[in-house]
Amino acid sequence: MRTTLLIAALILCMAGPAAAQKDSIWKKKLYKSWLKLDKEPSRQKGVLFEIRDSSVILSNSKNTEDYVAGNFAVSQFKVSSIENIKIRRKRSINRGALIGMAAGFVAGVITGACIGHNAGAALWVGCWGLGFGACIGATIGSVKISIPIHRDQAKFNENRKKLMMYALNNHYTSVPMAHFTRLHSNVTDTDGNVYHTFAVAGQVWLAGNLMVKHYRNGEPIADVKANGDWGKAAAGATCSYVSDSSASNNTGNLYNWNAMNDSRGICPKGWHVPSLSEWSSLVDCLGGGSAAGKKLAEPIPAVTGSLSEDPFALPGRFRFANGEYSSARGLSYQWWSSTPADSLTGKAFYMGNADGGIMYTNTDKRSGLPVRCLRD
Repeated sequence: MRTTLLIAALILCMAGPAAAQKDSIWKKKLYKSWLKLDKEPSRQKGVLFEIRDSSVILSNSKNTEDYVAGNFAVSQFKVSSIENIKIRRKRSINRGALIGMAAGFVAGVITGACIGHNAGAALWVGCWGLGFGACIGATIGSVKISIPIHRDQAKFNENRKKLMMYALNNHYTSVPMAHFTRLHSNVTDTDGNVYHTFAVAGQVWLAGNLMVKHYRNGEPIADVKANGDWGKAAAGATCSYVSDSSASNNTGNLYNWNAMNDSRGICPKGWHVPSLSEWSSLVDCLGGGSAAGKKLAEPIPAVTGSLSEDPFALPGRFRFANGEYSSARGLSYQWWSSTPADSLTGKAFYMGNADGGIMYTNTDKRSGLPVRCLRD
């Protein structure tokens, strides 16, 4: 009798956590995914977030709470680069081990009772069964579903419906799409300029283009006004949108590649110039392409201490390598990324004002572009 009660108590203790785990992820199942690619890095992993017509989007967060709060970042991979996709339910190993422990213990106790005809033997064999069952259950739980793609759109289309069943944003409409949230915290740069901040999908950005004229260590960035001198600057250079420095405002200053890429740093401490992949992650989170462009141009609601409802994208000009300025303000938006293209050009993030179209351009390193800083 005591043996039976002990077995029942242990099963209830094991079943309790399993039920709680199931309830906590109901309607918000997360599937860990592994993508084998035909390029470096050859493998990418994350949570399967969304399946699109010709691409797969992975998220970096494994916590359900992050999706409710919008605190996550995503990466997009084209079908033409994917060899295969492997998928496994999050916590499936733990769940398998737990079920295996319960089954193994019960089977062990029954076997021990039949062999030894006493409670001690039943418990001893049951403990061995518990460990053995945990190993078997964890092994079964670690099995991944493998879906071949072979960089073929037709093959992807065959499996698209199945993939969408596992993708969080396709299958569970309760997950909100990413949007900008203006924060209460402000940031001050080396020159004392103050910037508001806002967050989107795990990224925190300055709510304005950089205005600083000194590196982080206090040393000045050369302020080059003459057109003829701009392209000849061998070191870092900055300027206002026009030669009159009083024109510098929330649209910020322009910087050449050497100033933006200087090891002394131009962003405030704890912040950096975003890489091309970080710009791309922002675009993917906002829906990609022109959909993202429209969100970047929409006003962001103000908070206490911030009367401005400016959008992320602030219209402004840029400066060509010959020192001439672009013809008119507001026709497009451009920012440097920290990713080089080659010895003469660097990658820049470009957004057209008319249609919100997004491009990543190779820009002459002697050009002057705005800088938008991203928190480390």
